[in-house]
Amino acid sequence: MAEDESDARKKFAVGLGAVAAAISVLTFLGWDDELKQALPIADRSTTAPAVPSRQAVVTPPAVTRPDPQPTRPRPRPTPEETTPDPEDVRRAYVRQADEACLTAVEARPGPVSVLNYEWMMDVAAARERMLADWQTVSVQPSGGSNVNRVREMWQDFHEATTYWRYMANNLLARNKDGYNAELRRFQYANTSFLQRANRYGFRVCSFQWPTAAPAR
Repeated sequence: MAEDESDARKKFAVGLGAVAAAISVLTFLGWDDELKQALPIADRSTTAPAVPSRQAVVTPPAVTRPDPQPTRPRPRPTPEETTPDPEDVRRAYVRQADEACLTAVEARPGPVSVLNYEWMMDVAAARERMLADWQTVSVQPSGGSNVNRVREMWQDFHEATTYWRYMANNLLARNKDGYNAELRRFQYANTSFLQRANRYGFRVCSFQWPTAAPAR
């Protein structure tokens, strides 16, 4: 029995040696990896499996906006562009003023055969109404010279109306001398107004209002 066990151990040792020799030969020939996979005695190291590498996230390049073109400053308007033409303003003023004067001119008292106080006062009221409407025109003449010319017209017209009222008062009082003196003043102021208004270009505001003859 002891001899049999001894023979078995010898045979196992011989077989193990043969296997070791074979492994050495295979290793020398470069078959180490295939051998490790085929034999149960292959290297069983505890080396952790390689972690698969993640693909790098490619960040797209930032979109660069083109620099905005520099805006050119707008040129400042020239005085010719900002200041209206005085002649255009004058024509617009005349047009609106004539429209304003038309109401009073059309509503003026009709002619009479005999000069009387009531009729003269009605004419004076219509003249004053025309001047008031004229002075409410929104468009005003531009330039100092035009403004002064219009104001001189207003002054002449207002003075003529005032003298006309004085004429009516003297007519009522039967004062021929006083009436004739106020008539001359009226004629002077009224003539000055008409000349100025016609030169400026008015067609309605320069209306020739009724007048009167001297007392005898």
